[in-house]
Amino acid sequence: MWVGHFKIFHENCVNLTYTRRYDVVDSIYPLTTYFSGNYMHISSLHLLSGREGEKKKFITAYSHDPRVVEIEGKGTDFFISHVKTRKTDRHTFTFYDPRLFFLRPVIHTDREDWLVGAWEKKYLQQVYRNWAKYFDVETVSIAREKVAEVFLPNLTPALTAKQKEALEVAAQMGYYDYPRGVYLENIAKKLGISRISLQERLHKAEGKILPRLIKTA
Repeated sequence: MWVGHFKIFHENCVNLTYTRRYDVVDSIYPLTTYFSGNYMHISSLHLLSGREGEKKKFITAYSHDPRVVEIEGKGTDFFISHVKTRKTDRHTFTFYDPRLFFLRPVIHTDREDWLVGAWEKKYLQQVYRNWAKYFDVETVSIAREKVAEVFLPNLTPALTAKQKEALEVAAQMGYYDYPRGVYLENIAKKLGISRISLQERLHKAEGKILPRLIKTA
């Protein structure tokens, strides 16, 4: 199949409004998009990662945004949203082609990070041209690839809130990159805990996840 990787910034994105304000990564998997009158409605699954306090601030601010009709979820790990925007506001989904399909959630940090597939290259090229008329778009790549991964949101076992926070922040800061981009001391300082406590949380989290990944590999 053809795989397109794009990074996009646009001022009127409700999700970027708050990921740029708080230290949170919002990975969004769209559930449905439809038009009614002069409005576009988007329902999405949000998977949040970051420090617990930052995620709480994000959810509070997000839920009070006038474009957000409703959110529903438990805790700070995930929620489902219903967003309503005017057609004239031009969101990235205004130009989304249903002949594309998501290979993973759209990752929101300071930009939207899209990884989408299509059976024909022209659909990826067309959505890029539409986006480029109104948004700041970087095409990382459009290439024919064999897809090795898909989005499996329920793959990971239950972690405690502290274990999940430690794992997510470590990953965001580059602890699992090669070569390693950060030391445990830096991560512990950001979390406000000791190096030993961080090491213990990561060890327990990895002990839950790694055996499961090996068995499913």
